[in-house]
Amino acid sequence: MNIKPPLTAVIGVTLVLSGCAETSALGSAVNQTVNAVVTGTVNGIQEGMNEAMNQRPKAQPGTMPNSDMYNLFGWMEDGCMGDSNAVYQKISNNYSQFSESIITFVRVKPTDPRASPVKYIVKPKSQWPSGYDNLIKDIVVTTPDNFDITYTVIFKDMVKYRGQPLDSFSFQFNADTEGSEQVLNFDSRANVSTVFSNFRTRQYEPYWGKPGQVYTKGAKYNPNNKTVACYGD
Repeated sequence: MNIKPPLTAVIGVTLVLSGCAETSALGSAVNQTVNAVVTGTVNGIQEGMNEAMNQRPKAQPGTMPNSDMYNLFGWMEDGCMGDSNAVYQKISNNYSQFSESIITFVRVKPTDPRASPVKYIVKPKSQWPSGYDNLIKDIVVTTPDNFDITYTVIFKDMVKYRGQPLDSFSFQFNADTEGSEQVLNFDSRANVSTVFSNFRTRQYEPYWGKPGQVYTKGAKYNPNNKTVACYGD
């Protein structure tokens, strides 16, 4: 999936830079490790993962209003992979397209020789996906050294995920490794436990693991700060 497999999407992006060249190695994650960003696009967040097995029976996702962010981030419920059925696959595609519409980078001349000559930025609002621009208050990117990149999508007050108020969504990746992180940040009023009941874990054999060795993957819920997060390999 893209920029998650795989925000596929998202999502880690590995850039090997030599002079003016760069090689992309996150984004699926589906399966979901943040794959390389090439010419301004972020490919799937966990690409390269083998077909995963369900840890428990599949649950068909329900239909949400178009303005509900389940339609963009619901792939996280599927063991942070989003490829077990057509519904999750469609949501993963929505996420990949969204990610690619807001992420880009420019070349810079860093004063610190250890810093990356590639700096990630947010695309102009005119290029954001139709329908979402009226739901988003702002998108900010933090790149302290051009290697650790965090995009935060800040939503307007009416935005929800499965009917619960959602403040923001952030995804982080490191341009020098394959790690990634996607986080749903809920409002303090949200009943996140009812939302998290829709999330499940899955078993899979990662490309980096030993043949036949199975791992369990799924989102993590932090009740203290009301976040639900997926972590890429």
